[in-house]
Amino acid sequence: MPDAIAPAATGAPTTSLDAARQQATTATGPKQELDGEVFLKLLVTQLQNQDPSSPMDTNQMVSQAAQLSMTETMNGIAETLASQTAASSMSTAAALIGQDVEWLDPETLEQASGTVTGALFQGGETRLEIAGSDTTVTLAQITALAARATDDD
Repeated sequence: MPDAIAPAATGAPTTSLDAARQQATTATGPKQELDGEVFLKLLVTQLQNQDPSSPMDTNQMVSQAAQLSMTETMNGIAETLASQTAASSMSTAAALIGQDVEWLDPETLEQASGTVTGALFQGGETRLEIAGSDTTVTLAQITALAARATDDD
């Protein structure tokens, strides 16, 4: 079951962004990158098996190490961006709890409305739970929102 965000007013704990980050990074498939350890093993093997009469060019080794470093940096930036995007999305969803929203139902292509009661991270995206139904709506499906009317109005 996905982690849900409870309204802050209840004092209930909010979802762990670590779970969201984990889903966001594992949704892309198995890890297929060259890390530093694999690079060093390949370099040692290459040096052990090189032709003594034609040793490897040191400029080429430095270039390969620089490329590896750049690739690792870019991977780190991509992971950070994915994490920040998930956190921002969950913050937006949490702010909508208690709000009346309208959305376009993708199955019927009709406008629907309801009150947001919770938020969850499911299938790599943030979804809003709607009061009185099993419906969950993505943030992208929202077409309008308004503060929930009170009995005093």
